[in-house]
Amino acid sequence: MAGTNIKIELKGAQPLQAALAKLLQRTGDLSPALRDIGEFLHLAHDERFEKQQSPDG
Repeated sequence: MAGTNIKIELKGAQPLQAALAKLLQRTGDLSPALRDIGEFLHLAHDERFEKQQSPDG
């Protein structure tokens, strides 16, 4: 299964870095939520593929 990584690198943007750090503290590990989202998308695409439906319906 493919992995997902998000990396944000900021230079000279201390207020934004502080805000992102606070957000990370509040949300914690988003891996379970992102895993659920990925599973939903996988199942939805498999279903559309079986029905031979385009992504837009």
